[in-house]
Amino acid sequence: MKNIFKQSTKKEIQKIINKINPDLNELLLIRDVWKKTIEPTYKKSEVKNFKNQELFVSVKKSHPIIKKTLNKNKKSIIEELSNQKIKINKITLQ
Repeated sequence: MKNIFKQSTKKEIQKIINKINPDLNELLLIRDVWKKTIEPTYKKSEVKNFKNQELFVSVKKSHPIIKKTLNKNKKSIIEELSNQKIKINKITLQ
């Protein structure tokens, strides 16, 4: 019974999110993938925004070495996110 209720509420929430801002759903998906796969490697980096297939990542709290490696490995990160069926053309560090 609980699973049915959770599924129906998730569907309703998705409908509301799509009405408000369709990109918000993708941003939530990106944040989830980022926290699970990418953030353990690049500590204290976080996704801030996603507009026009451009991902904005905040690295203000990160160590300078992590900032440099993140900057060097942008292409591999884009490939990782593309494997999750997320279309990203560019990553901008803030």
